[in-house]
Amino acid sequence: MAGNKLLPGYSFSPPKPAAGGKKQPLPEGLRKELDMLRSYSPAHERAAAASSFSDSAKKGSNIAEALPSLMDALQDEEVKIRIYASTAIFFSLTKFWSHPELVLPLSSALSDEDPDVRSYAVRSLGRLARKGNDHQEAMKAIINAMSDPDSGVRLYACRAVREACSREEVDILPAMDALHACMSDQNPRIRSEATTTIGKAAEDGIDISKMIPTLIASLTDSDASVRGVAADALKEAGKASAEAIKGFMPQIIAALKDKRLVRGAREKCIRLVGVADSKGVDISDAVPTLLEGISDPDASVRLASASALADAAKNHEHRKPIVLKMAELLASDSQEAQNLGLRVIEEMASKGIDVSDAPQAIGPIIAILAEDNSERLESAIKIVNSCFRSNFVGTRERLTKGIFEYITTASFAGEAERNSPKYVRAMKMFARVTDTMQQTEINMAKAGKEGA
Repeated sequence: MAGNKLLPGYSFSPPKPAAGGKKQPLPEGLRKELDMLRSYSPAHERAAAASSFSDSAKKGSNIAEALPSLMDALQDEEVKIRIYASTAIFFSLTKFWSHPELVLPLSSALSDEDPDVRSYAVRSLGRLARKGNDHQEAMKAIINAMSDPDSGVRLYACRAVREACSREEVDILPAMDALHACMSDQNPRIRSEATTTIGKAAEDGIDISKMIPTLIASLTDSDASVRGVAADALKEAGKASAEAIKGFMPQIIAALKDKRLVRGAREKCIRLVGVADSKGVDISDAVPTLLEGISDPDASVRLASASALADAAKNHEHRKPIVLKMAELLASDSQEAQNLGLRVIEEMASKGIDVSDAPQAIGPIIAILAEDNSERLESAIKIVNSCFRSNFVGTRERLTKGIFEYITTASFAGEAERNSPKYVRAMKMFARVTDTMQQTEINMAKAGKEGA
């Protein structure tokens, strides 16, 4: 064992290899460097030796035998030696990590005057915490580093907490207050890193309710990455618990209306509204904003709005304006708008939502049955089938009437049109729909008899 000169009572022994690994000797050529590092040679020579270990560790070499000397080197008076030693230790942890003895000297290195040494020390502690090596002590040191005067150290400290999240037994709750403080850091990279870590915590089931106001404020942060990860974190909070976002829905809706909210964050917030609705949160005030989102220049926002509206339509109060808007899209000249309206109505119909509030949507849907576009055709058939399977008599009657009116329309009156491929295809599609109608009526009649 080798004793550390500046940490009384501390001792360190070379670590055991990870599971399945074999103990390997120091790589050829580094034996001389190890002797140099331990010697009283001039500082520049010892720094060169420490640099060799740093380079070897970066390449994945096993330098476990040198770790006791590298631990001592963390206390060297020469800053370059301390930097190289901390770098070598950090990169050595990718392969050989079974050494909780490293926590104490690395924690001590967080008091180093050089920010590079502190940065590598906190990064190493993050790896140790993730691997489960005395993670509670490592986490305490990481939390302290989150208030370091150097922004790089604070950044790596936030990242270290997130890395530790990957191990279930690591308790990151003590770090939440420090992360919350970092969400208001002057450096946008730190705000983004802290917010991302909080989102990961929410994903792992940790209650982040008290941070929601800060996350909402972050939706309009001056930095785009912060806005995006704040929206992600809010979405994770909503997935975990409706109560977590229920009281903050007015602020979320207000943020959606804010012009500073970029498209990516807007899309995620709209999806958050959809999640809230699925969990029983009242989103009535958001419906007008969702309807506006259907016309957003960004396709992802339009799709997110469409999905949220299809869910919101389950509420009778919301259904009519939503269906009317979709009918408006179906009647537009833009095929993209038609497809979006078709998608929402298809999703509504599949959920058993009555679309008879907008009879003007029935005509365009029936017309699609005679189109060449197979994808749109399938959507229209799904809508018709869903409507006939529903209990809404008005919807079935309108569809039945519309289908047979379309079959006998003037466009197919002439013999030439009746022999056209379009007419033949249309008749096949109508026959398919009619079969579904008939089978549905039979099934409903059977169900009625059985119920009686």
